[in-house]
Amino acid sequence: MDSEQNTTLYEPAIHFQNVSFEAEGTKILDTITGSFPTNEITVLVGPSGAGKTTLLKMCNGLLSPTSGDGVTKFTNDRWKCL
Repeated sequence: MDSEQNTTLYEPAIHFQNVSFEAEGTKILDTITGSFPTNEITVLVGPSGAGKTTLLKMCNGLLSPTSGDGVTKFTNDRWKCL
């Protein structure tokens, strides 16, 4: 495997930077930063109402962050903003 292919294995599949989400005046997510790595299983764990589903909906484009630098997704060798 050449070095270019090897580095893409460790690129994040999805990255979010300073993302917040607010609905009906209630802050659901407040300044979240993180990423989901490529070729890895990632588990979101937290209590009911912590924002797990909201974060996943932002990652797949069903919701847009109300503030922050947004969510980017690595597909087909390029970054796409959701």
